[in-house]
Amino acid sequence: MNSDDRDQHLKVAHHYEQQQKQLEAGTHYSLAGEYDAALKLFMVGGEMYLDNCIKVVAAAKSDVLTHTLMDYLTGDKDGQAKDPQYVFKLLQAIGKHDEANNLSWHIFIIFLELKVFSTSSGVLLGSKANTLGYLAPQSSETTKHKRSDKDVFDN
Repeated sequence: MNSDDRDQHLKVAHHYEQQQKQLEAGTHYSLAGEYDAALKLFMVGGEMYLDNCIKVVAAAKSDVLTHTLMDYLTGDKDGQAKDPQYVFKLLQAIGKHDEANNLSWHIFIIFLELKVFSTSSGVLLGSKANTLGYLAPQSSETTKHKRSDKDVFDN
């Protein structure tokens, strides 16, 4: 990208930032290569912008931004852990496929161990079927990097 395009994206980003439009501002900061500013704006936007956060961190290839987002996703920043699927997506996006695969197995095992049922109220809070349904979309991502069960549990 030439400096004129970068400058234009920065001007547009500043404009949107002043209007408190995080998505638009973050998008233009990202296009300008200002990944730190983009990530901060997307994080302010909350959970609905987590996919954007992941894309920014993957494009930036920055350990600092990766750790910033990981801290946010795990709740270290605000005390509220986000859905584990976003940690999985982040690990996939930055090429840490083995770690993503291990995470999905750990989540699966936790759900299986819990098997939380409330038969008195008729509410099913957790089951193997629900767990498999949750992880099924994730598993298609890890099949490219498939490992044996023995490898997964040895780590």
